[in-house]
Amino acid sequence: MESSHGIDFVYDGGPVGVLDPETLPASDGVVSYMPYRSGSHWALHQAISAGDAPECTCVKDGVEYSFFVDSCPEYGRLAVRDIRTA
Repeated sequence: MESSHGIDFVYDGGPVGVLDPETLPASDGVVSYMPYRSGSHWALHQAISAGDAPECTCVKDGVEYSFFVDSCPEYGRLAVRDIRTA
């Protein structure tokens, strides 16, 4: 869902944070985001720490996207890959 602050994204059915729409790449890359203090945000980082690549979703301009998160190289940044539309 888009808001005035960016694009909300979801992991495992719960909100994780707000993506900066300007950094959502068309291919693999690093995106900026503002994390929510939520159980889903915690679960996302637990999965990354366990070596998993959690799949997240978001909606931009009415189009649903999914992507995998490989790492969090620094606070407020996620390395994503395999971005595709639903």
